[in-house]
Amino acid sequence: MKNVSEKISQYLGYLKLDPANAILCVQLGDLYHSQGDLEEARKYFTAALDSEPENSVYLSRLGNLCLSEHKFLEAVKLFEHALEIAQGDTSVMYNLGLARFYAKQFEYAQGIFESLEGENEGAKFPDLDFYLVSSLHNQGKKEEAISQAETLLAKKSDNKLRGYLSLIQMDNFDMGAAVKTASEVLAHDPENVDAATVLGNRAIEEQETGEAKKLFDLVAEREPESPRGWQGKGLVALLNKDLDLAEGYFRKTLEIDPNQVGNYNTLGWTYIIKHQFERAEDVFRKGIEANRNNSEVHGGLAVALVFQNKLDEGRREADTALKLNKFSFGAVYAKSIMLQLKGKEKVAAKVLGGMLDQPLGNGKASLMDHLRKYESRNGGQSDKTL
Repeated sequence: MKNVSEKISQYLGYLKLDPANAILCVQLGDLYHSQGDLEEARKYFTAALDSEPENSVYLSRLGNLCLSEHKFLEAVKLFEHALEIAQGDTSVMYNLGLARFYAKQFEYAQGIFESLEGENEGAKFPDLDFYLVSSLHNQGKKEEAISQAETLLAKKSDNKLRGYLSLIQMDNFDMGAAVKTASEVLAHDPENVDAATVLGNRAIEEQETGEAKKLFDLVAEREPESPRGWQGKGLVALLNKDLDLAEGYFRKTLEIDPNQVGNYNTLGWTYIIKHQFERAEDVFRKGIEANRNNSEVHGGLAVALVFQNKLDEGRREADTALKLNKFSFGAVYAKSIMLQLKGKEKVAAKVLGGMLDQPLGNGKASLMDHLRKYESRNGGQSDKTL
């Protein structure tokens, strides 16, 4: 069996003799795609499509390449065009669902995945159940997602889906159920990242930093392009009082996903703990740009402003946070310290000293409790709408 490079050389030779051969172009595109050479793959898929622009197979090949390139909106258009030509082609429909999902068009993706459930004999569509449940979860339909996952798991065992169920249970604030489910999953699949995320969060709750580090190291290694592992590693670093390391991990989460408000929240609070209030202010303001209806970035900004003695502006931000969520952690904390500080550096340092582990403000939660909440996917949700 010739290796891929030899095949490419062979087909390029054939193409010189027959440069208009679209099938050869597609075969070359497939080979380059399999090697990860996306630029060359696009060149040959495009050449094939230029010769036959209404060929549903060529449209789908370029659509699959777009998924690899993370050009999800382009993939949606290509798969939709392919379906207009090859109506009822369930494989193209599934790929359209994937493109919709990764383009964050979760409601559309849900409808597609639901329509394919009856067509999934023999697991024709990889991870269909997972994507259906995740589409619900990403719409904030946590109870429906849990119910759907449990129904699907009753029909067929699936460790990937069960691990993801544990993550939704955590996100739904049922940590007992989440830990039970995650423990069952890791017993059979020690590298399941969702179950590791749940148990990593439990280890942080118990301040078992060694266990938490091991679990979040696994998550970051298995899914380096997901912010969850890096968030968890950042929380472990905070517990170990290694603020510079924590900052590095939280900055990594923002590089991966600048639209997730929870990533701004954890980095902003890290700067507050480091007494770098101007940097914290800048981070929280960027978080508000990402989602102006999330109470905690407004609350965090209020705290950053108060520590700079910008009391009037801090009060306004705290009031905004409380309008969005009357239980806003940052807003309650900002209000509780506003009268203590008034620009007094020594008082500020004293207030900050035990803030990571001690209950803050008038509530019972510590800053670590608050930040740990943002390890779950709930961290980027909106509250009310301003």
